Amino acid sequence: MGVHGQLTLGRGEVTIHIHLGFLLRPFKSGLEREIHDYFDARFA
Repeated sequence: MGVHGQLTLGRGEVTIHIHLGFLLRPFKSGLEREIHDYFDARFA
């Protein structure tokens, strides 16, 4: 249940794999957008 994931750092790239529990799946698109916005604001 909940959220778990993995963050991998490479030269010039960040890869994030997140597994959402059943109850959080409806929020997937909003969470993706927030993650992209966060990294764009800090590393773009």
